[in-house]
Amino acid sequence: MERVKQTLWLLIELGADPDFGTVPLPPLILSIFVKCEMLTKELINRGDSNIRTSVDNLSAIHVLCCLPFHQDYLNIFKVLVPVTNLNLRTGTEHWKKEKEVILSTELYKTVLDEGKTALHILSMRYDFEGFENIQWEMFELLLNEGADPNLSYLGHTSLTLAMLRGNIFIVEEMLKRRFVNPNQLLGEGIGVPLTMLLLKRYTNYLPANLCMRFVNLLMDYNANPFVIFSIHGNAVEFLEKEYESSVTKTKESKRDKSKSRQSKGKDKKKKGVYKVLINNFLICSRNFLLRHIQAKVVEYVYLFISEACTEEKYLFHLAKFVNIDEAVQCLQLLIQNRIIAPRENTLNICRDVLNFVRVCNTDSPRKDNKSSSSLANQPPVETMLTNFNLQKNVYVDKKYNSHPPELDKNLDKYVVCYQCCKSVGKELIPCPNCWMVYFCSEICNKSSLQASEKWKPKIDLLHSFARKIRLDPGTN
Repeated sequence: MERVKQTLWLLIELGADPDFGTVPLPPLILSIFVKCEMLTKELINRGDSNIRTSVDNLSAIHVLCCLPFHQDYLNIFKVLVPVTNLNLRTGTEHWKKEKEVILSTELYKTVLDEGKTALHILSMRYDFEGFENIQWEMFELLLNEGADPNLSYLGHTSLTLAMLRGNIFIVEEMLKRRFVNPNQLLGEGIGVPLTMLLLKRYTNYLPANLCMRFVNLLMDYNANPFVIFSIHGNAVEFLEKEYESSVTKTKESKRDKSKSRQSKGKDKKKKGVYKVLINNFLICSRNFLLRHIQAKVVEYVYLFISEACTEEKYLFHLAKFVNIDEAVQCLQLLIQNRIIAPRENTLNICRDVLNFVRVCNTDSPRKDNKSSSSLANQPPVETMLTNFNLQKNVYVDKKYNSHPPELDKNLDKYVVCYQCCKSVGKELIPCPNCWMVYFCSEICNKSSLQASEKWKPKIDLLHSFARKIRLDPGTN
């Protein structure tokens, strides 16, 4: 490499054109391998910083994104990023085998490959463990200098490509710094980032627990499962349609008698993993919905108590949705975001709200005079309000308009069945006790009653629900 460096310097001194000749590589790209920043800068000053290789149509930035993570390469990367078109795409033959990995067999021949950007290449790296800091520094340089994270490669963005690699660190950094839209619509029938890893084609791509880590991470950064993005509805409904289509294909494949027993066993195992993932996703979605409901509950309880209306039975049912810790968190969010406007006696009202929630959620004493959530075992409300902050701190996301469910003003998307989280084609009936949750059928109502700790109506309400819904009890 030293001889190559000396030769390049000599040619520059003799006035050679740095853009002439691309075999084996253009001089600018050769300078990367000799790890000499001064040489790279000189070649940039005298030639085209976007020059490409004859094979795979790679720019210098593309090459650096493919090389092992190393400080010397990072230094050259810093030199090149400000003077390069960061959204250039590679040729379609570059890493061609990865196309087979990313696409299902049915889509492989039909999807147009437009090549990868530098961000796509970085996101697709397998060898990131132990080098996350260097990898993220490269990401950040690209993103701050204008690389577009929303450009698509085979239906994916840089976010979902990093998810496919299991790169938790990079995904979290992109979400945390709002470089990417957590609810972006993807191509090729993928849906949105929340649904990507739960598609049939990716079921065995990553361990199930890692898939759910990504789902929880996305929801932590406001990926909303109730955004309607397809003709089928929200994320839950989209995945249900995906499951239905896969079941149809499975039934058709069963008619093929030549299919081996071993292959059938693999299909059965895959189906089991898929059902577990979908069930876990439904639980996460329901918890997301509950966060929205809890914030509305605390807002209403605050308003009632501020007007000294504490004898309303409705208020008691509302308070059952939150425990005292959740109430504190909701009050803090609502006041800082000015959904509840603070006044002189705000802290006193908050204290009354928390006391009311505590009393409503305290179990009645048993025959042995013991209670699982006795008032005596809980810290005083004053202690819980010690660090309470009334200062304005409004959450703003003008870039992607995504909000935590507690602060989301678009309420229509949350009008879904509390149990199955679906709304399309459903006749939704509100709970006559709290008017905060909806059900589409008696079976959903009963399932929620059995599983929920937050929503506990009297059993005789089930019959009135059935009459109002006018659906067969088995309908879901």
